[in-house]
Amino acid sequence: MCQSKKDRKSQLLLLTEELAVKEIAFQLAFEDYSYFNRLFKKITGVTPQEYRRLY
Repeated sequence: MCQSKKDRKSQLLLLTEELAVKEIAFQLAFEDYSYFNRLFKKITGVTPQEYRRLY
């Protein structure tokens, strides 16, 4: 699946910032935090929390 700029930005923020995942979702203009989680997992195969822990 092709990643958008927003997808790459979310991954970068998860790795470089100590913000809560919810705050990252809102910074990227996702009004629904749970939608951000579902979309992130669909694209990467892991949840944002798992992504941060793994990388």
